[in-house]
Amino acid sequence: MLKRQFRAGLLASCMVLASAAVCAQPADRVLRGGTIYSMDPVASQYSAVALRGDEIVWLGDSEAAARWIDADTEVVELEGRVVFPGFIDTHIHTMDTLPLLHGVMLSPSQTADEVLAAIAAHAEAHPEQNPVLGSGFLARAFGIDGPTAEELDRVVPDRPALMIDEGGHTAWANSLALAAAGIDASTPDPVPGAHYFQRDEDGHPTGWLVEGAAIDPVSEALGLVSEPALAAAAPDFFRKMSAVGLTAAFDAGMIDTAEAGRATAHDLAVRGQMPLRLKASLYVNRPADLDTALSRLMVLRDRYQHEYFDVTTLKLSLDGTVEAKTAVTIEPYLRPEGHVATPLMPTESVASVVIEAMGLGIDLHLHAIGDGAVRNALDAIEAGRKAHPESDSRAAICHIEVVNPADIPRFAALDVVGQ
Repeated sequence: MLKRQFRAGLLASCMVLASAAVCAQPADRVLRGGTIYSMDPVASQYSAVALRGDEIVWLGDSEAAARWIDADTEVVELEGRVVFPGFIDTHIHTMDTLPLLHGVMLSPSQTADEVLAAIAAHAEAHPEQNPVLGSGFLARAFGIDGPTAEELDRVVPDRPALMIDEGGHTAWANSLALAAAGIDASTPDPVPGAHYFQRDEDGHPTGWLVEGAAIDPVSEALGLVSEPALAAAAPDFFRKMSAVGLTAAFDAGMIDTAEAGRATAHDLAVRGQMPLRLKASLYVNRPADLDTALSRLMVLRDRYQHEYFDVTTLKLSLDGTVEAKTAVTIEPYLRPEGHVATPLMPTESVASVVIEAMGLGIDLHLHAIGDGAVRNALDAIEAGRKAHPESDSRAAICHIEVVNPADIPRFAALDVVGQ
């Protein structure tokens, strides 16, 4: 994979005037004898490419590549292989992944018994890990009310354990993890109806933590995030991202790692150890954080201005997930019958922030899974477009698992990217 840093004038002159002085200079590297996908407007495929430093200076056929080669040029014979432009990951949570890298890797395809068996095997194989962490399970594998602490206690009875579900919007704690965070029947839900502790008939938390504000007390009590640990894990993680062809990524929210994650990423960039461009966002999913969201983003935008790391986008999470019953829908859920999910943040307040953000030229990334949340997101963006028709703010709505057919044309009409 190649970082494509075209200089259009130079490229055009080299392709048209092969004898020009700039083109007569040999290249540092030539790749030939394969298929080069250029993604430029002139042609989509070539068989050779010449580079100086990290710039592409010429694209053409393999025979013509000879004039770019001298004794010092590195020549790579592709032998039919394919060269793509660098990939861009448009939605990833880089730093939040790091604390879970050495935990048990679960899968949404696993049954409840398979999940428990995998956790038990991991805990037995890693007695040094305290707490025991994991990610990737499907909460619905345990029924509509989710998994329980008692189930996790059976496979990890001797130390705290916390498992993050496949969508990152719920987590599963054992009894020792709940106790470490001081969560019991008297603990109020952080945001009733939106961020809450699943409870049994007697009001006792069952161990299923729904949405971020319910997960945070446990993750903080267990010390999941620390700058030294992030700094130790980050370089190899980003090297692996680069190794598979990623040259840029959009971080859709450093939710748990927050400022520690941002500081770690920025430090890597400053020290020249960030091998891709990382565009980050400020993630907001709680009503209490909405009022200060834009002012905080402005501070972060000024603080982090590096070619390989910056923070420029406002990420607003309007709802949760279908499996957690927190996806906001237009019609009530069928199971449990009549259930209506509460938006993670007041719809009117979200719209106000979106309008203000567009007035400031800030890009927006809105999480919306249910058709109700998708409609709310589109309504907010429409209001922002009307209030600030000259704004160059880019708007994206991510996930959109359920969308009402009437809302589909609005994406194009409002220039909204759907992910």
